[in-house]
Amino acid sequence: MQLGFAPRPRVSRAAWALLAIGIIGASLVVGEYQVTLGRLERAEAEAVAAGTRSRAAMDPRRLGDALVRANAVALELSRPWDKAFAALEAAEHPGVAVLVVEPDSKRAEVKIVAEAADAVGMLAYVELLRAAPPFARVTLQQHEVRAEEPGRPLRFMLVGQWRNEP
Repeated sequence: MQLGFAPRPRVSRAAWALLAIGIIGASLVVGEYQVTLGRLERAEAEAVAAGTRSRAAMDPRRLGDALVRANAVALELSRPWDKAFAALEAAEHPGVAVLVVEPDSKRAEVKIVAEAADAVGMLAYVELLRAAPPFARVTLQQHEVRAEEPGRPLRFMLVGQWRNEP
């Protein structure tokens, strides 16, 4: 007896094949995921074991070298660079051009190479830096007339030692 209901859809063989392929593919992905998780756990365990071994086997001399380098960096950062550079920027004199600024934290000094139009400008610049608060002492190390350059500028090198105050 048929009551006129809609006929039941028939599932084709292609649909059953696609379902089977999907189930097999999903099970392969889950299996690969489990293998990858196992590898990750083993790698983490090996990294932890290697980390404890390398810490235990660390050479004290290498640790001492690392501390020396860390102290050198701390010394570099503790110097009053900002005050010294601000003093250099503030010490402007017409006819003087600063070419090189080379700080040396181990000696607590800064080397400055500059050019001036004449000796009067050079000496005035030295006096400006001597009066700057961050510098304890500023000395003229050398000077030379650059005869081969136009205008024959006077190139000179100064060394300024900064104060030990923080």
